[in-house]
Amino acid sequence: MLTLLHRIKEDSLIRYHVGIDVGKNKHHACVYDIVEDRYTKVFPFTVDRPDFKRFLLFLQRQGPIEEVMVGVEASGPYALTIGHFLLEHSYTVVVLNPFQSSQFRKAQGKKAKTDRVDARSLAAFLAVGSYKPLTLGDPLYENLRELTRFRVDLVKDRTSQVNRLKETLAIAFPELGAYMASLESPTVLTLLTNYLGPQALAKAGTQAVSACIIEASHGLGIGSGTGHCQCCRYHHRATATATGIGYQTRGAGQWNHLRQYATAEGRSCH
Repeated sequence: MLTLLHRIKEDSLIRYHVGIDVGKNKHHACVYDIVEDRYTKVFPFTVDRPDFKRFLLFLQRQGPIEEVMVGVEASGPYALTIGHFLLEHSYTVVVLNPFQSSQFRKAQGKKAKTDRVDARSLAAFLAVGSYKPLTLGDPLYENLRELTRFRVDLVKDRTSQVNRLKETLAIAFPELGAYMASLESPTVLTLLTNYLGPQALAKAGTQAVSACIIEASHGLGIGSGTGHCQCCRYHHRATATATGIGYQTRGAGQWNHLRQYATAEGRSCH
């Protein structure tokens, strides 16, 4: 009960409720004055420090800091930068539930979802809705969290590219898998960079192919055993199958994709 009374007492001091519809490159803000029951025009600003300072001046023109509350939706990382910026300038910043704010907007009869409508609805919802305060986390943990998310995205992208590579090889050069355990290995990527398909690999000659593979695999060759022997066996097989199904069924753009992927990985014998 004491907590509720304390909350009501605090909220009674808040006159200006600011809703911010956050975006990746641009935010939109609107202020609802509960005393005069009016809204300001939607204030757009880009995600950079000069425009953040411009938005700060916009807030300062509304009224004292203790009478201003800013609400942002908890819908992703885009609200963190502006939220932390405002907290550093002593503003009260709270997080709004995106589902509840969406239902509130629909209840107002505003079915169209636009940045301007959302900013105005968030300001109105902030005056009557539930929220929780936005707090500044430990910078170290915040950075680690972002780096972890970034790594997860990179792993997903790499997995997608490797799967695409394997699917293309299954059509363009199915024999390659019999000699290469890992089709995304440095050795395979080097071959795909320097030889545009089975026919080019067969014409290159055993010595050139062996040298390329040994350099790419740091002298280990392919698989177990002596590197040069394995290279020769592979090249003889490639020569025998260069005009087989692997070469005949390849599409015009498939080997270009393989070469682009391998080049992106930085593999080359040159």
